[in-house]
Amino acid sequence: MAPKADCLLNYCMLDVYSLNHHYMNRLLYLFFILFCVFTTTNVVAQNNPQQVTTKNFSITGVLADTINLTNTGYASVSALNASDSVLQTFTRTDENGRFELKVNAAGKYLLLISHPSFATYIDIIDVDKANADVGTIMMTSKKQMLNEVIITDARAIVIKGDTIEYNADSFKTRAFDNVDELLKKLPGIEIGKDGKIKAYGQEVKKMTVDGEEFFSDDPAIVSKTLRASAIDKVQVFDKKSDQATFSGVDDGERIKTINLQLKENAKKGYFGKAQLGGGLPGYFENEAMINAFKGKQKIAAYGIMSNTNTNGLGWEEQSKYGGGGGTFTEDDDGNFYSTYTTDDEDWGGEYRGTGLPKAWVGGALYNNKWLNDSLIFNSNYKFSKKMNEGLENVTSQYILPDTQYFNKQQSSNRNIAVRHNVRVSTEYWIDTSSSLKLDLSGGYNNTQSLNRNVSESMDAGGTLINNNTTAQEKDGSKKLLNADLLYKKRFKKKGRTFTADFTGSWTDSRNNGTLQSAYNLFSIDSSYSINQRKSDTNTNITGKLSLTYTEPLTDKLNLQFNYNYNLNHNDAANNSYDINQDNGNYTDVFNPFYSSHYLVNVNQHLGGAGLRYNTKKINAGIGVNLSETHFTQEDKLFDTTYHYSYFNVLPKASFRYSKSQNTSISFRYNGKAIQPNLTQLQPLRNNTDPLNITIGNPDLKQAYDHGFNVNYNTYKMLSSQYLYFGSYFHVIQNSISNKQFVDNNGRSVTQFVNVNGNYYGGIWSGGSRKIKDVEVNAGINGDYNHDNNFINGLPNVNNRLSFTPNLGVRYNKDTTLDFDYNFSPGYNLSKSSIRPDITTKYWQFDQTLNFHISLPYKFRFGSEMTLNLRQKLNPAETNNNRFLWNLSLSRFFLKDRSLELKAYVNDLLNQNVGYSRYNTATYVSERTYNTIRRYAMFSIIWNFTKVGGSAPAADNVIEIDN
Repeated sequence: MAPKADCLLNYCMLDVYSLNHHYMNRLLYLFFILFCVFTTTNVVAQNNPQQVTTKNFSITGVLADTINLTNTGYASVSALNASDSVLQTFTRTDENGRFELKVNAAGKYLLLISHPSFATYIDIIDVDKANADVGTIMMTSKKQMLNEVIITDARAIVIKGDTIEYNADSFKTRAFDNVDELLKKLPGIEIGKDGKIKAYGQEVKKMTVDGEEFFSDDPAIVSKTLRASAIDKVQVFDKKSDQATFSGVDDGERIKTINLQLKENAKKGYFGKAQLGGGLPGYFENEAMINAFKGKQKIAAYGIMSNTNTNGLGWEEQSKYGGGGGTFTEDDDGNFYSTYTTDDEDWGGEYRGTGLPKAWVGGALYNNKWLNDSLIFNSNYKFSKKMNEGLENVTSQYILPDTQYFNKQQSSNRNIAVRHNVRVSTEYWIDTSSSLKLDLSGGYNNTQSLNRNVSESMDAGGTLINNNTTAQEKDGSKKLLNADLLYKKRFKKKGRTFTADFTGSWTDSRNNGTLQSAYNLFSIDSSYSINQRKSDTNTNITGKLSLTYTEPLTDKLNLQFNYNYNLNHNDAANNSYDINQDNGNYTDVFNPFYSSHYLVNVNQHLGGAGLRYNTKKINAGIGVNLSETHFTQEDKLFDTTYHYSYFNVLPKASFRYSKSQNTSISFRYNGKAIQPNLTQLQPLRNNTDPLNITIGNPDLKQAYDHGFNVNYNTYKMLSSQYLYFGSYFHVIQNSISNKQFVDNNGRSVTQFVNVNGNYYGGIWSGGSRKIKDVEVNAGINGDYNHDNNFINGLPNVNNRLSFTPNLGVRYNKDTTLDFDYNFSPGYNLSKSSIRPDITTKYWQFDQTLNFHISLPYKFRFGSEMTLNLRQKLNPAETNNNRFLWNLSLSRFFLKDRSLELKAYVNDLLNQNVGYSRYNTATYVSERTYNTIRRYAMFSIIWNFTKVGGSAPAADNVIEIDN
């Protein structure tokens, strides 16, 4: 109503001023105005008798131009009742932009300012004293607002509550582009060289299709799998936790999420891609993929064969389809559990730029809904077979309290991983207020590895002190089952809910192999050899029951109760057998020194409560969990038993203030207990590397982590402008560190111990702004670590600092030109207290320049350049700099451009030398390895579609023809 009041006011004023030629009309209008004022005064007096007072109040301020930073004169300034928008008074600013409004009573008023050259300003003013000074009000030029508008479609970008929605057809893409190419066109969205997607400076953690997972919710997979032309809307929002979504009680948890809404016709057809590629010397990349939709029914399948890392579907990303185990789990209740695995999951079959890979991966998916969407069914199967052959050289420097020594090693490895994974999930809504969901998954994995290693160590003077030759073979298998049964109930009273969740898992891992090693210690003139058979088994069973109840106290305040019971049973046996020759036959002799057999049982009861306060702008919560945990560790080999009991208080607090829809700041604190894992507890001497032995410590105590996080984020969508800042800081009590002893022969024995005084923190910040058609972004990341350990009986304090600024420029012109430049220098510094005279510090500079351009006659050319400059730590280092240059040329055929012939050259200058550097304050390691280098690839690619996901219309695809 405020704008209407202002229009009426201006209308009346203009007409009154135009009555010079008609005296009678002037009297009539004057009578009308006096009547309105009299009536309004009486109505206000009747409705608000308490406001009738002889006391005067005033609202003062000054207007300024945001562009020229000059005062703004002759603007119309009005004050209206905030309750009913009735006009109280009005005035105009003087030539200096100042104004003063007289009102008769205290209270809340709508301050409305209008000027022909500026956008209308509206704000609520609380007048509670004689003079309410609003200070300087910055007025936004209408011309400047028009300059910042992206004119693509009147409905190209829509804000719906906390969701930003892009109309996909308003942003031009090439025929048969995948979703990742569409995302590059959207203001505020960026895709890094590592494939990670960011929205307004925050990493996108989930990507769904019509609100559901599609093979995976991993953004890198979904964006490379679906066709851009099949997308109707791209919705970007901060997803609340499942519990918050169900209960309606916002717990402050947020995950940056993108949902892809399919076009209706895309749900009734199919589309896919087939590629056949071969190259020199001996490279290949082949793939086939199909996605079919029929209403709510979805069917998809894919298959890939490749020995490159440039496959169009990205087979290294597809490895995420195949599952695989993590090494830890972190519960919402504030506990951190480490698990024990005996198979070779550190490699996991994934290609990370090391060695020469081969991969055969595939999968199938089926999703559907029945009974008016009350019964939901999702299923998928994934298969992968991956091989990797690697060669590497490592040079290491060990910095000890009184000396230094250097180690050089050469190694070769061959790894094969075969995995099968199946998942079935179904959810049934019993009624509109309750549901039951069952999630089952299982898998079988087999891994084989062969590793050979030759190493030698020298003292600071170059004298040889030891050498070692090792060969190890391993054949492992792993079976796993997981189950999750979830019941949810929402009561009539808004905010009152109950959930019960039971999860369980069973894992069985088995490994068999051999270890052969021969090493010499020259200072004592001794030689040793190892010839052993290894047999490891591990069975792990877990179960967890979680009960949660939420109760609204008021419309803004909610109470939550939770109880968890956790059970963890672990049976791990690591057996070593020496092979001795007896009468011409080899017999196994059990070696207890390098063997162990442990049973570990963990039982935990955890309960707590929390309060959550929610308004439109503020979300705050505080809570505490109390946990009692009992550990029983039974040493079956030496018939001893250890008992541990921990009582923990786990507080948590969070605060989020949303100044506006696109600006927010948040703070979070969590207390977390970190339990030692079985590898750290069990006193197993692992002689896989006989010169570097790690032993367990059954006397380890739990660690406790105090974690603090602060985040700030603001963005302007239309101008693609955003700014973000984040910081974290952690203090750890009883941190699990290590105690290392290195003798004069270069042999190292490391044991886990508890220490205090460890902390670490970091910051990340950045921003972006679009200048005309060019998007410029800049930022900086920094980390600092302070940790304690022991070296040769002496306490040691390590301090490590690293920071990486970055600057990027991006330009897109429809579908004809893509340009992307990024400059990212980095600095590292490490110091230790035992050797303050030695400081490790170095710079590195990384730059990338990529562009793709459409040429006449349906050709498209691409160039990708990467320059890595690394500072040497000593003159003896090899040249670690490299310049990578990849080129591509494509020619499109058929009317809809669905057929593509592509020539691609990887590493044109043959400089892709595998290199990495790792350093702490007392250890520096440089590693070179074989990797994919120069090759040429020729491919034929066919994109097929029917009905859904068809190629863009001709007028939406820009072509350059002569």
